[in-house]
Formats: sequence, structure tokens, C-alpha cells
Amino acid sequence: MTGETYQIEGAGLGEWVDSGIFAGEMQLAQVEACIRQWLSQLSDRQRRIIERRFGLNGQEICTLEQLAEELDSSRDGVQRLQLEALQGLCRMLRHQGISRAAMLQ
Repeated sequence: MTGETYQIEGAGLGEWVDSGIFAGEMQLAQVEACIRQWLSQLSDRQRRIIERRFGLNGQEICTLEQLAEELDSSRDGVQRLQLEALQGLCRMLRHQGISRAAMLQ
């Protein structure tokens, strides 16, 4: 993840993990550990969708359509699960004291 920026749309997280957003708050290794922890709190299906949509944990980035086919679901169903997962991640960030404003700096 080093040096990469992930654009997360639909949940207000914006661009993150690139240098500067967590500067002074967390070291990159801590950020990566937190991301793994946060992802582990999602359902298996939600985690898979987030990892595949945004290329996390070594997964290849794919479209909603590709995921829908893989998961034997509709594009809208995958999009709904993605939004639910992103909203859950936002709640986890707030619980950790990381504000939306800090994420969007």
C-alpha cells in the first residue's frame, strides 16, 4: 500500500492512505494494521467487495459488474453491500477518533 492512494466514493472518505493524511497521528505500519483490523470487522462478503473494489490486501481491482458475476449477485446488490461496508468503515474511523475532516485533508 505504500505510496498508493485509494479513491473511495459514496461514503465521504475521499482519498486516503497517501502520505500526509495520517501524518503525525500514525505511522504507515500502524495505518496498515488498522485497515486490516477494520476490514476484519466487516462480513466476509463486504470485506471481499472492499478488497476487490479497491485493490487491498493484494487483490486485483475489479468493477461492480465483475464482482456481481463472481458473487452470483446483481450489480446493484454489490453496490449496496459496498456502500454498507464503507459506512461501517466510517463508523469504525469515528470510533477510533479519526474525523472526516482529518480524512479529507
